[in-house]
Amino acid sequence: MNDSSVAKLLAAVERIEKRQAVYEVVAHKILTCIEVQDEKLNLIVAEMTRDPGPSPTTAVLTEILGVMERQAELLEGMAEDDMTPIWNEDGSGDAPNSEAVR
Repeated sequence: MNDSSVAKLLAAVERIEKRQAVYEVVAHKILTCIEVQDEKLNLIVAEMTRDPGPSPTTAVLTEILGVMERQAELLEGMAEDDMTPIWNEDGSGDAPNSEAVR
């Protein structure tokens, strides 16, 4: 081999080594991304398999139902009471602030 061939081989080896270094950096970045994604997926799986416990919605709906039942009782009681109208349909009567009502 002559000096020119050896120089070409050395240049080729140097290019290969530079590419190898770049490939190692890229591979390291890819592995880091995969590790982060793996951690995120593990957290998602852990949350998906966790027992959620009692739903707060049930308590809220039960409270709303209780209020509605109480309102229904009050309305039924009002219908059963002997209520005299505060004012007549034509607007006359003893209504407080009857001018504001009209």
